[in-house]
Amino acid sequence: MLMTSLQKLKDQDIEIMICTKGLVGTCRKILQDCGLLVFFSHVFGNLGDCYGCFLDYDVQSSQGQWTPPPEAAALLGTADCSFTASKGALISDIMQRKGLSMVEVIFVDDDPRELQSATQVCSTYQVKETTGLSQPDFDRIFQLLEELPHTMRKES
Repeated sequence: MLMTSLQKLKDQDIEIMICTKGLVGTCRKILQDCGLLVFFSHVFGNLGDCYGCFLDYDVQSSQGQWTPPPEAAALLGTADCSFTASKGALISDIMQRKGLSMVEVIFVDDDPRELQSATQVCSTYQVKETTGLSQPDFDRIFQLLEELPHTMRKES
């Protein structure tokens, strides 16, 4: 269901990004292992030692004394993946850089506080279940996309 829905979005030239409070590298690794990373143009989140340095390799890594293996390094975030403000502020910044209007972006999240940070920025959709996106969620997202002005939708 998830892969099919993401493929449908990709087929419609809809750009999908992830904005997480977790670590970029961890998120990318999970998506890659599930075969889903290819659907996302960018993953924003926390980097490096944002949660502190507790283990020897954490300290070594933060001091540049440890280098991850190449296959792991490709998944780790870089400065352009980091954000420190609200998700709404990040979305606003992305929209400004890409020249997008409020009706061209849908922010999907399960946290009402994060959604509140974006209500003046773009359309929002709250995932009600704590288990992630369900088919009814995707159905509603596709419905919201259909409601976009005709000029913003890719012609089939």
